[in-house]
Amino acid sequence: MPQDGNNGNGRGASLLNQLKKKQNEGELPETLLALLDGIIDRDLASRLTEVMAAAGRCVERLAAINLRELEPKDADDGAPDLTLWEKMAPAVGETVVAVNELCAVIDELFPPTRSRGSMFGEEGSDQRAEFEAAAVFQAISPLLKREVGEVGSLVRRPELLSSPWELLAELQRLRSQLRSRVSDAVYLSAGALGPYTRDEVVPGYAQEALRALSFRGTEVAVRRTASNRIESATDGATLAKALQEDFEVLASMPAWRHVKIETKRAMLRLRSQLREADNADVEVVAAMVRPMLEILSQTSFELSRSVLISHDRTARNLALRRTEQAELHLNLETGAAGWALEAAFDAAQPLRGCNEPLDELLRRAAAMRVQELPSNELMELAAELGAALTRLDL
Repeated sequence: MPQDGNNGNGRGASLLNQLKKKQNEGELPETLLALLDGIIDRDLASRLTEVMAAAGRCVERLAAINLRELEPKDADDGAPDLTLWEKMAPAVGETVVAVNELCAVIDELFPPTRSRGSMFGEEGSDQRAEFEAAAVFQAISPLLKREVGEVGSLVRRPELLSSPWELLAELQRLRSQLRSRVSDAVYLSAGALGPYTRDEVVPGYAQEALRALSFRGTEVAVRRTASNRIESATDGATLAKALQEDFEVLASMPAWRHVKIETKRAMLRLRSQLREADNADVEVVAAMVRPMLEILSQTSFELSRSVLISHDRTARNLALRRTEQAELHLNLETGAAGWALEAAFDAAQPLRGCNEPLDELLRRAAAMRVQELPSNELMELAAELGAALTRLDL
């Protein structure tokens, strides 16, 4: 992680620094607490604080519900089993309770009948915060109620009885959607007080982003290792065993808990096939594995778009600033260009997995003594890093 995690306005801390201060996902970020404390209208501040705290509790409870322990050990669906309902009931019930409690707080403190302030208040004003918070909460509360109703209805859908995988996938989708709604409500209502990023104001965002970063970095390494194994393999059984071990490492990560149920099921099926590939040729094993490598690549892309987009943009901007500083040191011949460019590569490390050209450049730089390179090589390397960062589709 970069040492300087500030956004373009110089505010905020790195995700890692945030986690050092937080013990749970429901704790309100310091920036959000400062915003609430700075509201002059103390009635509004009190109501917003109570809703934000309820949102934090909801996020924490949703994150604490572990579907992994409910996952079948076999990729194939078994016979219809009524005990599935009993296993799923606590997860369903906890989800419903967590969201309903938040909706109750919203309905009490920002009811539809409450007078809302002027929409023409200046950015950061109490009037605008009152209007936007009311508008956001009154719009999102009905959506939460409708979606939590869908969660409750899962246990009344007979077609899911015979497929624990399908039932888990549906519950995971709805819970992810609910968490996204809650995060959006906090982010949009805090946005009336200033242009803050999600990691600065949304409870649990730092933890979610770090899980996604951990998965993306490990997934890229596993995918690259698997591709190299396939290219150099001469024995199918040996290849199958090595790949099975690689995928086992990936599936044991804490971040794997949050991967889509469909992907988990496909991985379980693939690992079973690899265990049985004692006499398979290299090409047969490779044909088994390549579709999963594509799925993993798509998973990282989706995480980058849905969870890490704000983080990645901040990291890219910091790395670009560091690269610009390195080029300026080179032009002024200060002698500090090597140190500055090394800092730029450090700042770009959290972007591993965004695309292969940048990953390859980061791997090459890691094998160099960047501080000791001559000026002409530093200039070429800085230009290459700047171009790679600029080309990122963020």
